[in-house]
Amino acid sequence: MIWLLLGTLLFVGGAGRDLTRPHLRVQVILEELDGVVADPVRRQAAQAIAERMAAEVEIAREATESFARRIRELDAADSFDEAAYLAAVDAVCDAIDASELRLLEGRMELRAAVTAEEWGELTESVRPTDG
Repeated sequence: MIWLLLGTLLFVGGAGRDLTRPHLRVQVILEELDGVVADPVRRQAAQAIAERMAAEVEIAREATESFARRIRELDAADSFDEAAYLAAVDAVCDAIDASELRLLEGRMELRAAVTAEEWGELTESVRPTDG
């Protein structure tokens, strides 16, 4: 059972979590803010929120890298310690869950900081395109 969970986290990226896309989306939003949000006060507030979100994505990336290092250490050990593996999985899941919550909070703050029209433009710029 533990190997299935570890394989999922390592090869699927945390049960389907793709940390690259959130990073790219936040970067695009940061780049688009100047052209989309005309009011300098709202634009500055939105930029601060997006920068906090970018930092949060980095924290989540570092947590997954730390997890991978810890698993390599455990794999290299002479004996199998199931509790240590489970602790590593719990720690990375907790860290990613906390980051996802903070990213969602940032998204809600960003949504509140811009107009509905600006939000539509910003989200259009990060929406995946078909094929």
